[in-house]
Amino acid sequence: MVASAELGGLGDNEGAPVFYEWIPPSPLPPLLPWVGVLVLLALAANRTAKAWWIWVPLLVVSAGEGMLRPWLDFIPSSVFAILCLAFNSLAFGVAGLWLLAAHLNHRLRFMVFLKMLGVVAGISALAYLVRADWEAPEEAVGFLIFLGICVLVAVTGLGLAGWICRRRNGPVGLALWLPPILAALWVLIVSPFFLLAAATGSGGDWIELAQAILSFAALTYAVLLSFLVLALANGFYRQRLIALLRLSDAAAALPTPPLVFTVAPERVPTATPDIRTP
Repeated sequence: MVASAELGGLGDNEGAPVFYEWIPPSPLPPLLPWVGVLVLLALAANRTAKAWWIWVPLLVVSAGEGMLRPWLDFIPSSVFAILCLAFNSLAFGVAGLWLLAAHLNHRLRFMVFLKMLGVVAGISALAYLVRADWEAPEEAVGFLIFLGICVLVAVTGLGLAGWICRRRNGPVGLALWLPPILAALWVLIVSPFFLLAAATGSGGDWIELAQAILSFAALTYAVLLSFLVLALANGFYRQRLIALLRLSDAAAALPTPPLVFTVAPERVPTATPDIRTP
């Protein structure tokens, strides 16, 4: 590489060449989360063709990043890339929760919540750590903390929506209750930091805060909604979700054709003629 500039007779127009050997990044780190999903699909509880539909919401979340850019143009491009990585990592965490749901049952609802939180947090963190750009470690660690907040909001929102819908129609009720719950949780988490900044005189614009909170809540909901749609369309994951969140028995029942009982007509014995031959 050679740097050049027009100095107007004040010196050389070109500096000394600098040799730099560019090594392309390894394609392995971006593939590791997908390989992890394959490992979870190899578990005995997931050895069915219906379990492989877990790829659909993952691909939808990955493809949706480009569609979100026009709606989030107020975010710098470098920050937007890491933000997408955080929510994409959250999607892998939720996929792991769907695939491991059969192993998370417990008689106490709070223990189920802790297991859900551990699974989503662990898988999401791994999916983020192997793909993050560690040339700027402060920024990477900051977004890792942000990912932790996303996981806490997503799992808490699922738990609260499941508790509210425990006597209602399962995944449909969850999809309707999640948006206000997620928005309230984001407000609860972000507002104290903003109030502290406002008290010290370094607060920003309230409109920008509301815009950021709504964006985070919408992105969290978009990730969860893709997996809720999978649970609605796929009986394998619907049963897992209903059992995990302890929804009502009515919601757990799969549609089955009605049983029709018929009574066979009673056979009346008839007299047969006595035919005797001489």
